[in-house]
Amino acid sequence: ARDITGLVEVTTELTRKKEELERFFTVSLDLLCIADINGFFYMLNVAWEKTLGYSIEYLKSKPLMYFVHPDDIEYTTNEMKKILTTRNITNKFVNRYRCFDGTYRYLEWRSFPFK
Repeated sequence: ARDITGLVEVTTELTRKKEELERFFTVSLDLLCIADINGFFYMLNVAWEKTLGYSIEYLKSKPLMYFVHPDDIEYTTNEMKKILTTRNITNKFVNRYRCFDGTYRYLEWRSFPFK
């Protein structure tokens, strides 16, 4: 027989942390997301659905740049590259995102690279 006490403790802590993150995402009125290095959303809160009109599943199926206004793509791409190369926090970056109804909304965001 093996002692799996450590494994059980780690699993319990991981479950607790995941629930804590999900609770934080659920109660926030701000648009919160985690995206991968390729610009695909990994996790989004419901504020995205309410603000842009797309389902969470649809938002996750497309890269972030798919929703960015064509005139803001270069500007946004440069900012994302800067975040990844300098590893600095971006504060008060504003660009436009396409809504489900075809209109665009200005969103101000903050971002930081996470590893």
